[in-house]
Amino acid sequence: AGYLPEAIVNYLALLGWTPGDNQEVMSLEEMVARFDLKDVSHNPAIYDVNKLTWINGHYIRELDVDYITRSLIPFLRKANYLESDPPSDEEFVRLRKLVSVVRDRAKTLVEMVDALSYFFRNELEYDEKGVKKFFSKPETVELLVDGMRVLSGLDTWTAASIEAAYRQLIQEKGISSAALFHPTRLAISGRTIGPGLFDIMELLGKQQTLR
Repeated sequence: AGYLPEAIVNYLALLGWTPGDNQEVMSLEEMVARFDLKDVSHNPAIYDVNKLTWINGHYIRELDVDYITRSLIPFLRKANYLESDPPSDEEFVRLRKLVSVVRDRAKTLVEMVDALSYFFRNELEYDEKGVKKFFSKPETVELLVDGMRVLSGLDTWTAASIEAAYRQLIQEKGISSAALFHPTRLAISGRTIGPGLFDIMELLGKQQTLR
């Protein structure tokens, strides 16, 4: 289900026990140091999956990114998202970058795989509300074509260079940033929310972004 060992141990320790100061996220070493049998409740523990999920999200955000990436690999393998198994050094570096940009929003490793899906799929599923909101506007196609034009001319493909090109286009067109950013995000990811737009574009690569 995508829960980390650290989160499960942390959560199980709090079933019927509390350190007394409302602290809920603790390392195993800290729990060992603070545990006292007299602080264990006589009442039945309440099993709250939402709390476990919240704790798990904390560990996904805070633990070493290499560790989270390695933990994610079995889930990427199950989704058939790995180019090689085990990943090559080059692929691991890319996976590490992907984890870095999506882990702030994910509460489980399963959620993280879903958040990364558009980096591995050629065919996207588009958010229906986003399609109605952004793709139904008659000017959207023209804006996306203009976006492709300026992106095609970039020799350096970095988040900074992509953003600079888009900002210049926005100024030339006299439009709001949202008018270009939102349909672009939807076009390349199928989603209306996610990591920074220019981080997504850099990690997708120039060819895939334009496609």
